[in-house]
Amino acid sequence: MPLAPATTTADVISTESHLCQARPILEYQDLCDHSNLSLVHLQTLTTELKLLRRENADLKVINSELVKLVSLAFQASVMPAYDSQTLQLARWLAEKIMGRKKVGLKRIENKSSRLVTFSKRRNGLFKKARELSILCDMQIALLIFSSRSKLYEFSSVDRNLTRT
Repeated sequence: MPLAPATTTADVISTESHLCQARPILEYQDLCDHSNLSLVHLQTLTTELKLLRRENADLKVINSELVKLVSLAFQASVMPAYDSQTLQLARWLAEKIMGRKKVGLKRIENKSSRLVTFSKRRNGLFKKARELSILCDMQIALLIFSSRSKLYEFSSVDRNLTRT
């Protein structure tokens, strides 16, 4: 019988020792998980930053072209005797800058860009559906499911639709 209490005490000491060793390991794992999440978030932000920089550069080019166009328009209004070539150039620049640009139909690989494009195009689709509803006196309902299976809906009817 005297061995049982000693064994129990040894078991308790061993268990406490294992718990003391496990605590730093768990803290280390938590730190690693937090570090990995932070790294993923940093990579996402870096990608978004690159996209914003690219968009900013494109906007700078468009802005400089618009400044040229406004300058030409101002000169044309100040000097009515402006030659027709300059006015044609101004019209051509306006069409080039303001005209619609053809977008190639292919899957956008960058997930962040894809989400932004989805949001903009979804809102544009809803706006066009509303305009069509008003212009043609039609009742329109749209249901869109995102890649994350989130439901977006539009209805030209004022009453609420019931979901089942």
